[in-house]
Amino acid sequence: MKGEPITFQWHEHPVGSFGPGVSRPAEPKRAKPFVLHVKHGKARAMKVTLMAESDKLAVRYAEARWPGAQVEVAA
Repeated sequence: MKGEPITFQWHEHPVGSFGPGVSRPAEPKRAKPFVLHVKHGKARAMKVTLMAESDKLAVRYAEARWPGAQVEVAA
């Protein structure tokens, strides 16, 4: 009907988790830079450099920042 508001429904992306040991190293002195490719949904892939103690932790930190994203260590 004319004049009535239209209700939009969409799914909000989950909010990332942040903090030491979750999205960044708990001990920055032991961390070194890792280059990652992050692909989130239909957005273009991005190249991100994160500080982490290992490549596995770098991937975990990226997944905490961007839940549901495809993350891989760049060659």
